[in-house]
Amino acid sequence: MKVVITATDFPDADIERAILEDAGHEVVVTDVSAPHRIANEAADADALLVQFAIIDRDTISQLPKLQFISRYGVGVDNIDLEAAFERNIRVANVPSYGGDEVALHATSLILALIRHLPGFDRCVRAGQWNYRDTGPVAASADMTLGLLGLGRIGRTVAERAGVWFRQVIAHDPHVIDEGAVDLVGLDELFARADVVSVHVPLTSETAGSVDRRRMRLLGPGGYLVNTARGAVVRLDDLLEALDAGELRAAALDVQPHEPPPPSHPILRHPAVLLTPHVAWYSESAEADLRRQAARNVVAWQRGKPENLCR
Repeated sequence: MKVVITATDFPDADIERAILEDAGHEVVVTDVSAPHRIANEAADADALLVQFAIIDRDTISQLPKLQFISRYGVGVDNIDLEAAFERNIRVANVPSYGGDEVALHATSLILALIRHLPGFDRCVRAGQWNYRDTGPVAASADMTLGLLGLGRIGRTVAERAGVWFRQVIAHDPHVIDEGAVDLVGLDELFARADVVSVHVPLTSETAGSVDRRRMRLLGPGGYLVNTARGAVVRLDDLLEALDAGELRAAALDVQPHEPPPPSHPILRHPAVLLTPHVAWYSESAEADLRRQAARNVVAWQRGKPENLCR
């Protein structure tokens, strides 16, 4: 069976190659991500390993032997699932890697914002040395932490970061009861929280759900953190809310389009802390991700598929 690995940002494909070749598969590593190039270079592929490449309906129609797609990561929004299922192509993801890393990164961004670390850094570099240079700093013990999404990562943030806050509240329609975390409605989450950290997948319901109206509910002293999916937050609304003083600051690890174009104003906004979709990353998390993506192919070929999407 032939397995084609499309373009990744990993330094090599040694981990995947070892697992797949040991199972008897032919492995072809490419640097392609554009749909038309995938159709050319993977025309005889039985399976694909995909990171960022767009596998749309047209691409699928040009891959007559394709039977399986394994996605590096949790989200599969770059794969046309309906087109795949119509062709009886199975799709799998890697749902359980880097969770502790994401929770740690989200917590780091939350604390960096409420302690004004980016602002203090700029002040010191500019020759200023005064604890009031960035404005009033609220005590976390007087603040409420709001979590949009209370899955595995959201729960970890609640457990580990929640000890510094007066209260932790969350909105998640899929959770009925969560003990110490007060479950509230979506608008109530933004109205009551001082900080909202986003931990939901990208779906038709969550896309664009953090809009300017909800940012206004969070208020002029509020902070927004997103380590989930970029398109959950309306980026233009965020910039407008910050410029209008309706929100104090934001930290984003993810963007609707990655990376953002060099001219995008988000890159120059002084109230926004940015990281390059790195929340998931540690050396061990990357190795786990790559191993499981390859093992998905082996498990499927052996008739015991794992991590199937739907």
